[in-house]
Amino acid sequence: MKQYIGIDFHRQTSYITRMDKEGNILEQLKVKNRPEELGVFLFKHVEDSKIAIEATGNWYYFYELIEEMKPDVLLAHPLKTRAIASARIKTDKIDSATIAHLLRT
Repeated sequence: MKQYIGIDFHRQTSYITRMDKEGNILEQLKVKNRPEELGVFLFKHVEDSKIAIEATGNWYYFYELIEEMKPDVLLAHPLKTRAIASARIKTDKIDSATIAHLLRT
């Protein structure tokens, strides 16, 4: 089963949305950006998944954390992502779902 994971990545925490190929949300959660939380979640789901993360100033920390898992990771340009997925209500939860959906489509 192909999964699409959208991550709204911040300095201390991230909001993650995991979506199936039909666009159904399988899971949404907020995690601290520590290996024991973020790394463990991704380790369980990285196989047969595509991951998209906004290219913020600290995206490299995220990639270094999961690099050994050989993930399929794409970086999303934050300004262009916002232009495509502009919404009246913007929350980390909505942004992570939007990133997953854009990756899926």
